[in-house]
Amino acid sequence: MSTASANTSADNEAPQPVMTERIKLYKITDRHCRDVDGILWGEGIEHTAPGEGELYGPGWLCAHTDLLLALFTENALTGFFWFKVWEAEGIVGRRHPLQVGCTWLKTIREIPGCQWPRITDAQRIRFAILCAKAVCRDKPWNVWADDWLSGKNRDCERAYDEACELKHVCLGLGDMKEITKQGLYAAHDAAWAADRDSPHVVRASAWAAVNAAMSPLSEGVDFAALARRAVEEEA
Repeated sequence: MSTASANTSADNEAPQPVMTERIKLYKITDRHCRDVDGILWGEGIEHTAPGEGELYGPGWLCAHTDLLLALFTENALTGFFWFKVWEAEGIVGRRHPLQVGCTWLKTIREIPGCQWPRITDAQRIRFAILCAKAVCRDKPWNVWADDWLSGKNRDCERAYDEACELKHVCLGLGDMKEITKQGLYAAHDAAWAADRDSPHVVRASAWAAVNAAMSPLSEGVDFAALARRAVEEEA
């Protein structure tokens, strides 16, 4: 996967008006109830942040607005092997295609794993491809992607060939414009997801979404809607 290419500290959102309304959110922590910044969370625990700097820096408390999208992207955004999901509420001051930044966040209760939406490998692959298609303009890759989505050709060997081809392209990107680069990274990860067994599908599909979200072409893309679409179409 093109994980080395993705820099999640690079924000891709327009300035947002400061909000004071508390909204329902979701927070992911490791099994010891700590997030990626080491902050401890739990039932009734709340924290504040100054609301300044990059979204993935110390100035914000990151959370999710959509549970399904959180589960699709967790492996890239946190990398936890075992994790907990918390129902939360917070005051959002900054938005990103995949997460929001809060100045105040409170975890209310843990959501048991038995209550999480069940996500299959096929749904993850479809989600990855849908994310990449939103920002990738590579014609040969889009032909493969359309064939996979339609069910015309889901041959793993062809997916592997597409991933290898795009890997060579990505390695030679150099100073290529960001508008092209991030789309190809997302496309590579989506093809890689289609070729691998379950652990690799989870990771590659999550990185496809992250790289797609970093593309300038992701403005206006509703990634939560893509997650719901992937689940519905691969039900």
